[in-house]
Amino acid sequence: MSPDDEVHLWPIPLAEVREGDSAWRGPGRAAWEELAPDERARALRTRDPRARARYVAARSRLRRTLASYLGVEPGAVRLRRGRHGKPELAGDGPRFNLSHSGDVALLAVSATRDVGVDVERVRHDMDVVRLAHRFFTPGEYALVRGAERPPDAFARLWTRKEACVKALGGTLFQGLAAPIAGGGGTRVVVKPGGGGALRVTDLHAPEGFAAAVAVDGARPFLVVWRDHPLR
Repeated sequence: MSPDDEVHLWPIPLAEVREGDSAWRGPGRAAWEELAPDERARALRTRDPRARARYVAARSRLRRTLASYLGVEPGAVRLRRGRHGKPELAGDGPRFNLSHSGDVALLAVSATRDVGVDVERVRHDMDVVRLAHRFFTPGEYALVRGAERPPDAFARLWTRKEACVKALGGTLFQGLAAPIAGGGGTRVVVKPGGGGALRVTDLHAPEGFAAAVAVDGARPFLVVWRDHPLR
């Protein structure tokens, strides 16, 4: 398989991130200094100290990882907002996408194919059957309603949809319209409105979470997991 058809998955553990790691002094100073002004501004707008620390840690790891692909320092990585606000490199380089939920974050990197990744905590405090009836296709609703563990089934389908949306750089409304039930853990999804397809696959995730990654184009791709410890 061509390197163009590889997707590198970098887990970013956030469980050990301390509240003080988001500060511009102390343990988190190096990570803070790697962030761009708009990233720092967003961090400062986040009132919850733990959430702020997670955000700073995740964005720092994003920059360090992209820098390793580009052969530059993390501070030299230039990002911009693409269509519908999806972050992308301002110049040439790999395609990427970052998702985080609680203490878990995943970064997906692809050499040439647009990529989307999503990780979500399985929610047991919501009526997922009602939500599936409202937002999913009839087939997907039936799958969630008939599942032995509806919250797990709902999270699995939701992450597939989110991953497709993020690969397209589109809106969640578009993703909800795309049927992604069935087909085991991997499925080819026709883009909303036609014009090609995406391939989406489920990912291994920690207990209590679901995750999926999608790439533009129907041809197969290889998921390559990378070790990415916090240090």
